[in-house]
Amino acid sequence: MARSIGQPMFNYVAQSWHPEKKTPMHRETGFLKVIPGTNKVSLLLAHNFGLTTIEEGEIGDNEIVLKSSSITRLTMGCKDPAVVKISRKFKLIGEKLHHTVYMATTTTTKETEHLQAVYTKQTAIV
Repeated sequence: MARSIGQPMFNYVAQSWHPEKKTPMHRETGFLKVIPGTNKVSLLLAHNFGLTTIEEGEIGDNEIVLKSSSITRLTMGCKDPAVVKISRKFKLIGEKLHHTVYMATTTTTKETEHLQAVYTKQTAIV
């Protein structure tokens, strides 16, 4: 979910659930900032498992492509393997927003697909 706060940025929250158990798995929250007068964008996130990331990229033809420029991990309480690289793409196809996240860790040094989601536009409830 993204919501404007009156500046060239949006509040951003994403949460995933286990497909069979329906239990919460991951939550990330932060800010998506558009650099005025450019096609540049940055995403600053805090993840529920002790990671903070800054991802930077560009807005293109109905898509946003981001790559991690900074990853910080809590020194206490984090499980291995450690995340070392993240990239993601948001792509608008018709009325649906496709979101794919790729990740590399200390045990899988090549970025591989981590998750995929498709969002459907809904009318706001006021």
